[in-house]
Amino acid sequence: MLTEMPDAQISLNELARRVGLAKSNVLRYFETREAVLIHLLNKELDSWVDQLSEAHLTATGSAFERADAVASWLSTSLAARPVLCDLISSQASVLERNVSTELVVEHKQAVGRTAGRLQALVRDDLPELSAEDAYVVISHALLMTSAV
Repeated sequence: MLTEMPDAQISLNELARRVGLAKSNVLRYFETREAVLIHLLNKELDSWVDQLSEAHLTATGSAFERADAVASWLSTSLAARPVLCDLISSQASVLERNVSTELVVEHKQAVGRTAGRLQALVRDDLPELSAEDAYVVISHALLMTSAV
């Protein structure tokens, strides 16, 4: 459904219909439509970092050349995942509304774990970066994805 329409147009009724369940059955597992989308966002983020890890870049050259390679690697991989990009862009304005505080906390913790994995990948190619600097790179990449 996310490849067919923006996440804002996806209803819980249509989602339940497509998976062959009653809406009440979907609500047994997910508190709202936004909860379903947050779950999908977490899965997409994990899948993205898994893919990056499997096809890990081994940048060579000067620090500038390696930084440019890492930026290209991240941006190309994100461009190949439009559903992930759409979910990222909806995260604060749509997905984190109409859900429990517990779910938002779980989501933030899951994103933090995924960001930690990505941080390690970035530092493999740019060891000059501190952990905090690598986290800033990741944060900016995701922020720019959200803005685009």
